Amino acid sequence: MNGARAERVIWRALSGIFASNAQGKVWFLVGSHVDPDTKVFALTEVYVLRRNPNISPESKDMLEYYLRCVQKRDPEIGGGYLPSDLLAG
Repeated sequence: MNGARAERVIWRALSGIFASNAQGKVWFLVGSHVDPDTKVFALTEVYVLRRNPNISPESKDMLEYYLRCVQKRDPEIGGGYLPSDLLAG
């Protein structure tokens, strides 16, 4: 396994662990021109978060939207979720 591939495998594993332990509202921001074949969020985290029973319904709704964009291979996703209660602090 070459260095770049090994690095991506490790990054995906760590990201999957992180996403599987998420709780409550999960916020994220995704830019445009996303390549779903190379971006860890599109390859791993969105699927792990989707199965995670501990995240909020609002987070799941935004993840479903993002997942539809990835599945349609729409590179102009440019969306995200930032819960308003994070700004109230």
